Amino acid sequence: MKLAQLRSAGRTPPLPMSIALGADELHVEQWLRVLPGQRYVARGQWRGVQVLTKLMVGDRARRHFDRELAGAQQLAAQQLTTPALLDQGFSEAGGWLLFEYLEGAQSLHDAWLAVARQLPLSEGQRDVLGSALAEIAALHAKGLWQSDLHLDNLVLQEQRLYLIDGGGIRAETPGRPLSRERVLENLAVFFAQLPTALEPFIEELLVNYLLVNGAHALPLEALVDKTRLARDQRLASYLKKVGRDCTAFSVHRDQKGVVAVRRECEAELRVVLTDPDGFIAAGVALKRGGSATVARVDSPERPLVIKRYNIKGFMHWLKRFWRPSRAWHSWVEAHR
Repeated sequence: MKLAQLRSAGRTPPLPMSIALGADELHVEQWLRVLPGQRYVARGQWRGVQVLTKLMVGDRARRHFDRELAGAQQLAAQQLTTPALLDQGFSEAGGWLLFEYLEGAQSLHDAWLAVARQLPLSEGQRDVLGSALAEIAALHAKGLWQSDLHLDNLVLQEQRLYLIDGGGIRAETPGRPLSRERVLENLAVFFAQLPTALEPFIEELLVNYLLVNGAHALPLEALVDKTRLARDQRLASYLKKVGRDCTAFSVHRDQKGVVAVRRECEAELRVVLTDPDGFIAAGVALKRGGSATVARVDSPERPLVIKRYNIKGFMHWLKRFWRPSRAWHSWVEAHR
């Protein structure tokens, strides 16, 4: 396949696949992330070596390529721990970046999920968050920051932590510590992603950062205020995603209405979504109310509970037709 053809390959391009990149060929073995018609991240073989590949196609390919390349080069120039860039190129078809593949590596997000349900700031949580803050401090000490800062952009392999995702790397004055205001803003983005139950422990966690980068005194009150603001902004951004087709959600709109589903559940719910009323009729009634019907149903994959919001009559329809449905309101608020 030519790189340009990837633009129309959809969300799940068929595997295995070979793509011509300049004079060489990439053999794709696994898709790790796909933004259809824009960006594709994959594990594959190139010149007999396993690599992590970022492919950019479409109208914004040049911009995405330049950002990724600049960020990767800045991390390497400041001698920060990051996967080696093995090859890069750009043509009319699009761009590619080939990185060293970290075999057996685990993202800090996955490490966090393993301890997330423990009591606030357990030893396991302290280890994960402390190592993340130390690496963020090293980044800031070199005058760089990660605009898309989250635990998936930190990868652990054999007790060594790597910074990845050059596309989010920004620079103030490379080689000189980041300004205090920028540090506070970037740390707020990090802390805003953690459970609010950990907010009382921010000062304790901050010690891990200051041991690596003590260039500034960081006022706790200002950091907490910025963290709360960042949390509100993240929530607003997330709630916009639940209503549009994206990596996390599959959303389809037509004259009949809207169907929204978490993308990882799309395949298993497809049969149920073709005839939810039929499944309700064949299921076990849990509630038969005028405004709502609830039933336990057996889908091909697993048992489910379906709640249907009923229209009781013409006047009820007249009151509701101009507003978002109760089902849509519940969908959004559940994700809030």
